[in-house]
Amino acid sequence: VSKTSSQTSNNPFSNDKFNLLYAAELSNRKNQMFLLKCLVKLKEEIPNIKLTLIGKGKNYSKYKKYIERNNLDDFISLEGFIDCPSCYFKNCDLYVSSSKCEGLPFNILNAVEYNKPIICSNIKGHIDINEVDNYLCLYNDETDFIQKVEEAYSNQEKKDGEKTFSYFEFSRVFPSNIKLINSIINPEEK
Repeated sequence: VSKTSSQTSNNPFSNDKFNLLYAAELSNRKNQMFLLKCLVKLKEEIPNIKLTLIGKGKNYSKYKKYIERNNLDDFISLEGFIDCPSCYFKNCDLYVSSSKCEGLPFNILNAVEYNKPIICSNIKGHIDINEVDNYLCLYNDETDFIQKVEEAYSNQEKKDGEKTFSYFEFSRVFPSNIKLINSIINPEEK
């Protein structure tokens, strides 16, 4: 990886790290504890790995204690709420999601906007997006997740994704939504 060790003002990450990002409420539903436990094992194989969690929630102190108890301060950062996290999405090496359930996962769409590789849980909301564009790397369990992160680390020259979710582009969604709204307002017009 040809990264410098300095951190720029537009880049919140240390450039000598392999930076994972997850932006979500800190909760059991978003399942960040899964990621924390995986980092205990991943740091042995990827010593420069760093997971950044953006968000606030009731599990903040629980996660902080786990990080301290397992000496993960150098590998995991709890950033709290970030008003405009675009620089995090833009500069991460890999976006991850451990969510147990999702509707339309906007955090995944934000990562796609910056063409980031994504490894996420094999759940309905993620599967729905993947069926549209076959872009996400879905994992089934801890072993599968760890293997996929190690593969992403080994293949960093291919780290930026190449696809976008054209199915969700404004030019496609807006006209169909207007048509749907018109059919509800004026049901007799076809």
